[in-house]
Amino acid sequence: MSAVLNLRRAAATAFRAEAVLTPVPKRFAGITVYEHAGEFDNVMELKRYVKKFPAICIAVLHMDGKTVGGLPRACVHLGAFILTQDEKPKDEDAEPIRFFGKRDEQAIAIADAVMDYLLRFPTKNFGQEAGGPLNVMARNLYDEKFDALNAACWAVFWEQEVELVTTPTPVLDDFTEVFIEYFVEDEDG
Repeated sequence: MSAVLNLRRAAATAFRAEAVLTPVPKRFAGITVYEHAGEFDNVMELKRYVKKFPAICIAVLHMDGKTVGGLPRACVHLGAFILTQDEKPKDEDAEPIRFFGKRDEQAIAIADAVMDYLLRFPTKNFGQEAGGPLNVMARNLYDEKFDALNAACWAVFWEQEVELVTTPTPVLDDFTEVFIEYFVEDEDG
């Protein structure tokens, strides 16, 4: 697997851990975290996740390549897409949700928590051979089509530098012949 995919997976796993494993109050309690293929730029994509809100979807957006000391490196641009809907607190027996209320207020509060998480640990590399988060910024992705779905979308963007290491694909021998032996029993047994 590539270093970039490992970084995306590790970042999503770290955010999930913050949702369930950290001490009370859990940083992202009640939020589902996904790995995602890219940006949320259309309503159909948003509809796939609408029943899973609130959610954070981690995506690799693009990479800039360079060589440092003869080694290939990439500056990976990542995004945490925050998806919310108007929500009321759950019943008393349920896991407490830290973020509830109006969808835009939830999205801003979650974006704030994501930025805090990334900036509070400037060497956060999610267990990978990567630098810490750089150029952290958030953006409101309001769109009237999202609003029509009673949804809000914010994104937190950041960059991390990784060494490009690929796992080679194994070379298989040519498949030129096969020997198959069948044993056929008659109907009597």
